[in-house]
Amino acid sequence: MAVVMDELEQAAQWRAEDDEPPGVWLWRAGKGPALHVRIDGRWLPSSVLARLAYGDGRVAYQVVVTPPPSGGYERTYRWPQKGKLRPTSRTDTPAARVIGPA
Repeated sequence: MAVVMDELEQAAQWRAEDDEPPGVWLWRAGKGPALHVRIDGRWLPSSVLARLAYGDGRVAYQVVVTPPPSGGYERTYRWPQKGKLRPTSRTDTPAARVIGPA
């Protein structure tokens, strides 16, 4: 299955020459919330690994997208993206802040 990624805006990786690093909150594998990601016109399930909060107010979520029949790949998408990302489940497990500002 060919995956076309141009439908979603991915967050650029933070670099030292950027402003301060984003705050990063992590969930244990399988304990975070879930999103559906719209790729090639189909909603695919994804597991949230981390939430990144930037000093200028931007937010991004690092997810593992799981296209059928199996496999998966990591991406970090800006939030929100109307019609492209949607929450599918919440979690009662709190995320741990591991780096950056609160």
